[in-house]
Amino acid sequence: MIDEENTYWRPQVMRHSAPKVEYAIHEVYFFKNGTVAGYTGDALSNRYESIFALKEALEELKNSGENNIKCGDLGYDYTNFDIELWLKHISDPFIEYVE
Repeated sequence: MIDEENTYWRPQVMRHSAPKVEYAIHEVYFFKNGTVAGYTGDALSNRYESIFALKEALEELKNSGENNIKCGDLGYDYTNFDIELWLKHISDPFIEYVE
């Protein structure tokens, strides 16, 4: 369980290495000192072979005019606000996803 008083979260690109290299957005929780406290097991976004491809796909979704965007490992609905927040953090250094 994440201690909400001493942590914060943000969307973050994570690199999956198995069975192949893929990049996706996850919710990542950080301690106040910036170290990773934990992250969601399921990706929020679909997975792509590069960060560039992930960014292009997110920009397409943002510009699609849709406001109920179904994506990610679990196929949840997201809004343009979510996609814009993900794009805001697309250039942050990726974190390795450890299975």
